[in-house]
Amino acid sequence: MNKLFHKIFHFLSFYLTAKNVYQTDSPLVYSLFREVLDDNRKYYTFSEINALRSVIKNNNSTIVRTDFGTGNLTKRQKVNYILKTSSISITKGELLFRLVNWFKPTKILELGTNIGISASYMASVDKSIEIITIEGDVELSKLALQTFDFLKLKNILLIQGEFGEILSDVLKLNPDITLYYIDGNHAKKPTMEYTKQILSHCKEKYLIIYDDIYWSAEMTSCWKEIKKIKDFNVIIDLYHFGMVGHFPEIHCTINESFISTKYKFYQSGFFR
Repeated sequence: MNKLFHKIFHFLSFYLTAKNVYQTDSPLVYSLFREVLDDNRKYYTFSEINALRSVIKNNNSTIVRTDFGTGNLTKRQKVNYILKTSSISITKGELLFRLVNWFKPTKILELGTNIGISASYMASVDKSIEIITIEGDVELSKLALQTFDFLKLKNILLIQGEFGEILSDVLKLNPDITLYYIDGNHAKKPTMEYTKQILSHCKEKYLIIYDDIYWSAEMTSCWKEIKKIKDFNVIIDLYHFGMVGHFPEIHCTINESFISTKYKFYQSGFFR
């Protein structure tokens, strides 16, 4: 109940403070609204991924998970239950797709593959984008490979291993990564450590996306600490995702919460 109250409280706080497209003069933020938050187009890959979701929903087979991200080391779960409870939702998956399409990276690193749905959204944006995704759980890694095979995605490299053990080597071997998606651990200490490692390899332009920043009080505290890091000139709260990064074309820091205009339609340009 405490976690539910936490999420409700922070959603209400987010909603009351979040801005829509009519409340910004930044060209960068305007493009974020036009291409991401206010974009209602349905891309062909959405139906393909939804077809896979339908297949997984009927999968009652059971695997034994080793979940490093929540502290529950082993638990037996049905595959369709994993899809329902810990895989990226349709709403967030489509939002992630649009964020990648907006940022236009050439190489992406994902921490937390799960069954491969989020990586599939990102890889489907452009088959020339290289996705490196890391998953600690052996059984989830096997399911993710089946996902990529089902969707015929050849631009994803899955590395099985614990983040803390292999992240440094992955970063050293891939200095051209510009977008990072962190969704594998909801504890503050390791998330801060991954962030520090990533920042030590970041170049002039980069974007880091954090999933579930209001998942728990600990994760929200982590998000608040991340926003204090001086390296960033872009800090954006989308409620579902928190994003930080550096954009060379930005000469003053953007630190705001943004929401799709349709959810605050009453704040139209007429009243600016």
